[in-house]
Amino acid sequence: MERQGRRAGLAAPEFTVHAALIDGSPSSALRGPDGLAAMIAQIRAAFPDLTFTTEVGPLRDGDFLIGRWRADGHDAGGFPGATAAAGTPITFTGTDILRLHDGRLVEYWLNGDTLDLLRQLGAVA
Repeated sequence: MERQGRRAGLAAPEFTVHAALIDGSPSSALRGPDGLAAMIAQIRAAFPDLTFTTEVGPLRDGDFLIGRWRADGHDAGGFPGATAAAGTPITFTGTDILRLHDGRLVEYWLNGDTLDLLRQLGAVA
């Protein structure tokens, strides 16, 4: 129950994700606190030891927070179309833009280098 309360406190009910998701599903399905939690759970299932390092930021401009990051971890295996062995180390970068309203997240633009990640997983040439 406490975990649900923290999610509700971070993301507003109208929270929306704008991203090209790695599994090809539409980001419009990721709405509200539960959508954010589902996105995080999906990423953690694929890369359970993923860690993020801030490379730039966070920068603030009014209601917007912007940051560039690098993610490092290992593939858990089972990614559709991947030929890399489970346990393969992965590294990729991205830039996040978050819009806040009344101290809560309302929009999230995720721009990750998914092509580089897919290459590391052997899912594309």
